Amino acid sequence: MKKVSAVLLSSALVVGAMGITLGNPIIKAKGATGKAAITKEWTKNKIAKGVKTRGSERTKVLVELAAPPTGVAAMDKSFSTSQLNKQLTSQREQVVKAVKKRVTNISKGRNYDTVFSGFAATLKREDVSKLAKVPGIKRIWPNTRYKANLKESVPLVGAPDVWKKKDANGSPVDGKGIRVAVVDTGVDFTHPDLKGKVVGGYDYVNNDKDPQDENGHGTHVAGTVAANGKVKGVAPGASILAYRVLDEGGYGTLEDILAGIEGAVKGKADIMNLSLGGPTNSPEDPLAIAMDVAATKGTIPVVANGNSGEDGKWSVGTPATSREAISVGASSKALDEPDLKFAGDRKVANMIMVEGSPKFPSGKLQLVNVGNGNASDYKGKNVKGKVAVAKLGRGEVRLKSTIAKDKGATGLIVYKDEGGDKYLPSKGSYAPTAEVPKETSDWFIKKVKAGKTATTVTNTKQETMADFSSKGPVAGSWAIKPDVTAPGVNITSTVPQGKYESYSGTSMAAPHVAGAAALIKQAHPDWTLQEIKAALANTATTLHDRTGKVYPAYMQGSGRIDIPKAIDTQTLITPSNLSFGKLDHRSGTVQVNRKATVKNLAKTDKTYQVKAQLSNGKSKIKVHVPKSLKVKGNSKAKLDIGLKVNRSLPRGIYTGQIQLQDGKKTLKLPFTVLIDPKGYPLVNSFGLTPTAFSPNEDWIKDKVAISWYLPAPVEGLDLYAIKLDENWDPERQYTVFSESNTKSGVIEQAWGGKDEKDNPLPEGVYNIRLTANHQGEEYSDGAPAVIDPKAPALKMKSTFSSEKINGSIQDLLLDPLAFYNVYVDEPVKVSWKKKGTKYKTWKSIPVMENYQDQSLLPFSYSFKKGTFSKGTTKVWIKAEDISGNETKKEIKITIK
Repeated sequence: MKKVSAVLLSSALVVGAMGITLGNPIIKAKGATGKAAITKEWTKNKIAKGVKTRGSERTKVLVELAAPPTGVAAMDKSFSTSQLNKQLTSQREQVVKAVKKRVTNISKGRNYDTVFSGFAATLKREDVSKLAKVPGIKRIWPNTRYKANLKESVPLVGAPDVWKKKDANGSPVDGKGIRVAVVDTGVDFTHPDLKGKVVGGYDYVNNDKDPQDENGHGTHVAGTVAANGKVKGVAPGASILAYRVLDEGGYGTLEDILAGIEGAVKGKADIMNLSLGGPTNSPEDPLAIAMDVAATKGTIPVVANGNSGEDGKWSVGTPATSREAISVGASSKALDEPDLKFAGDRKVANMIMVEGSPKFPSGKLQLVNVGNGNASDYKGKNVKGKVAVAKLGRGEVRLKSTIAKDKGATGLIVYKDEGGDKYLPSKGSYAPTAEVPKETSDWFIKKVKAGKTATTVTNTKQETMADFSSKGPVAGSWAIKPDVTAPGVNITSTVPQGKYESYSGTSMAAPHVAGAAALIKQAHPDWTLQEIKAALANTATTLHDRTGKVYPAYMQGSGRIDIPKAIDTQTLITPSNLSFGKLDHRSGTVQVNRKATVKNLAKTDKTYQVKAQLSNGKSKIKVHVPKSLKVKGNSKAKLDIGLKVNRSLPRGIYTGQIQLQDGKKTLKLPFTVLIDPKGYPLVNSFGLTPTAFSPNEDWIKDKVAISWYLPAPVEGLDLYAIKLDENWDPERQYTVFSESNTKSGVIEQAWGGKDEKDNPLPEGVYNIRLTANHQGEEYSDGAPAVIDPKAPALKMKSTFSSEKINGSIQDLLLDPLAFYNVYVDEPVKVSWKKKGTKYKTWKSIPVMENYQDQSLLPFSYSFKKGTFSKGTTKVWIKAEDISGNETKKEIKITIK
């Protein structure tokens, strides 16, 4: 069973930390020579982006262990939660003991074992690299926090205005008669605001008809769609179908998620919301394809785009990579953000309000530099009626804002953020607090230290894209994702036990769009998925960053949805966005053409004024569109769009927008063209099955199937097998194959555990890495593998004088390094049967309950009384491992 790390896209703790294989670190194999070089790269890649590693200041991190979290037990019924807990506890104890020896003055925090395997820690930044070298540590993550309201977000997208409208039957347009499937952690249908809303569903985790939510995420999503009580969702008249595919920890199998999608389609869901996903950026992923199929069956799939936006372009993951789904990015509600100018200076510092802060003062303000912003730093300084300026440091904003308030400051400006919690809780007394962004902080503090303290501050109300919102395009299809954007920051909705909580994430944005689709479907029951998507996209509000620059299409799609405009539109442009594909980077000009369909829903003829806008590449890209387009009433017309592209432009993503003017109304059609862009995943969806195999020519699991996906041809493709030592570090690297000028698509081939010269690799635990090279870039994906050609060593006496036997097994797969990489509850099994041709069935002897992280496993077993008659019985004992190796031993049991 393929396992899907179904990351709940609203969760801050586990953002990006859900992979459960050792294969996550990316090793640049090319150019690395010798163990030292490989180990250096390996260690570096154990430290996730955003972790501070320089200086003596203390930093908070999350330490992920190689042992999987106990929540993995729900991903495969062969797992035992208690066994995983035992393994995790044992490994954590060993790691903590080793950490204390290597890293001085480290403070261990909370343990995690269900959805995340590891613990929190505080240590000096300069000691992070030492921490990364401790055996058993898989990854070190920054201790990021996202503090996750419908009261503001539902009006922002215009839903209450739509509720005043009437459908063809004279009913309010509130989603009545529309069935929205929530494929998630289940729904608490006892919540007062969801009473009577859940009309069907199924629990695919427990295989019963009670999809009760044990996590909270699904109930929050359902409330955003259709709550009708203390809070009102976007479509309060809609019904909910609850399909539980994720367990209490937020994990689910591909099998269960696909079953939930199929259940939604068979359950006649009009719309389906999936606020879940994995990291794979591919349109060929099974979940992405499932969305495409569901759409053809008449169910509109709405999917969260992902929460990996801080990783940059290409961070969208499946199933948001679907060609047909409406993929949704996250924006903020309109916030008052302060812009600061120094007297006599034209440059502007676009400051960012700290979440939870009171509104920042505006007008002419005097600044006072208070150093680090501690109480002692205010000595001899008068800040009453002035704005204090302090270096933020890490996780200290609440303390510093409280001190500034106590000292009489009218505001606090912080700079040099070093990570940690950065929000002001609802309880407390704080000064209005804003942060100077990194890109202007050096200029800002230089001005302050030079005595420039006279400033003018203007507050600007503006919606912005959430930093965490994942970005496109999709690798391979090169499609624009997200399609649209909706509020996803600080969204308060329903959670189990009649409560309400605030979450942030694209998980919270998606149900706004699912609710919007329900309203449009009720108002226009004959509209197709493509038309509903077009209505939302063509009429969306374009979002700008703090400098006034339009966010590119691969960040915001067509923009933030405006439901009244979408419902009232008299024109639909399909598809809702255009990709002109990926072009090779070379000299010369190429012409690329696309067509869009413009549908006039009005009875009268319309003549649209057409124009094109380019965001970048204006000097070498020419867009050809007609000046106008006439479409008869209730008819369609083709809009021809041509791009003349000079491919010598710098490699990258070029974006623009086609606009159709219909009187005072402007309809938008975003487009992109890619010139062999940098940074896209050159290879992904790497898989290896089975994880453990035995290339010993016995025709049993002699080979593994390796598969991967190449979005586009690459110049070079290398497969490496990196053998790990007992400390989990790279010991030696072998080249399996090297290819050049490869084809694109899904590739699968068998591998028998040999290198490129056909030499068998030694037994051991490996990290199998596929590295693609193209235009000077390198990208790697991989998975663990265990080469285990030897049968288990079974040691027992030959004779026993009672029904109790004992012995020991030794096998590579019992070594902790191997055990924690195959993720199987019983890598070695022991069984027995009486000797003789009439005895066919082998019966199990449980041995793994005695496992103590050692390759030598002692065991004992007592047969049930009466199993053997008096006298001597010959018995076969068999030990077999998951690599396909087995050992048999004949023993004699004598009963007097």
